[in-house]
Amino acid sequence: MALSNQSTKLRLLKLLQYSLATQPNTAVSLSELGRTLSISRERVRQLYRQLAMQYTLPPVKKGGSGINRYNQVVVKAEQWALAQQVKALREKRVHYKQIQKKLGISRYQISQAIKQLRRAKDTVFRLPSQKTLAFEAEVRKYSKQGMTVAEIARRTERPVPTIYDVLRRLKMPFNHAPRPKRRDTQALETEVRTYSKQGMTVAEIAKKVRKPPRTIYTVLHRLGVHLRKRSNR
Repeated sequence: MALSNQSTKLRLLKLLQYSLATQPNTAVSLSELGRTLSISRERVRQLYRQLAMQYTLPPVKKGGSGINRYNQVVVKAEQWALAQQVKALREKRVHYKQIQKKLGISRYQISQAIKQLRRAKDTVFRLPSQKTLAFEAEVRKYSKQGMTVAEIARRTERPVPTIYDVLRRLKMPFNHAPRPKRRDTQALETEVRTYSKQGMTVAEIAKKVRKPPRTIYTVLHRLGVHLRKRSNR
């Protein structure tokens, strides 16, 4: 019995808090709450007094109302809970048919849930089509293989800007082809590598190629060559 009373009290609290959040200036009817929870008006009044000692609650309406508004409150609360489930699946990029199967609801119910989310400005996420999902999966696969944006565009026969858009949407990095080195850079790297193999120090190489020591350090680091502090000769 104690567990049942606690459950009723919790359900009443949820209804009262929902009413306060959605209609803060509207008084509640104890009679309507009693009919919704299948308990007496007096029991609702007792529970209301207990809850009022711990929580901020909406005011109580004096006298009953001809409309069972709290049945509507329950329905709205259930619809909002369903909308949140749809939202969670949408954020995982789950499509309509998969949502229908997972939640056991109709396409119309999904559409209504999306409208409710948009009205509440709770989401701006749009459901992609199956074709779009397949294309995104293809781009993701090629990007993970290390293909560049240009290579993916050629493979999928799509414009390069489209590939960039998809990668941004998927929050994936752009793989670019390494830029070809300039001839003078290649020549300098060849010289530095050769002189380093001969045992020359950074200072000696810098003097030989007529470059600052800082440049030689940079080249050696780029080539992964061990830095020599002094000559072995």
